[in-house]
Amino acid sequence: MAKKANKDPLDCILDFALSEELGTMFVAQLLHNDEKAVGRILADPDTHISLSDASAHLTFFCDAGFGLHLMGHWSRDLGVLDLPQAVHRLTGQQRSNQSFVAELFDQ
Repeated sequence: MAKKANKDPLDCILDFALSEELGTMFVAQLLHNDEKAVGRILADPDTHISLSDASAHLTFFCDAGFGLHLMGHWSRDLGVLDLPQAVHRLTGQQRSNQSFVAELFDQ
């Protein structure tokens, strides 16, 4: 788009946003943008699926729909996990991990 308009990419993005009276929503996929690689990570039963960076960047992210994205995109659309697996990875596996950590501290 920027090349076609013979503009700097940032200028192109800003001009586009202004042309839509700043109603434009931009999404940046910065990490894990290789779906095959992410699919392998998600399919690994030892992968802990969660959303946390220990609040280090809480003001920059809103991934509130990550669970729905897992069930919709990765389970329904791509079949990386079946729906029961996806639900378990978001719920039962989390509980199991919490129990394991609690046992470590009870000893």
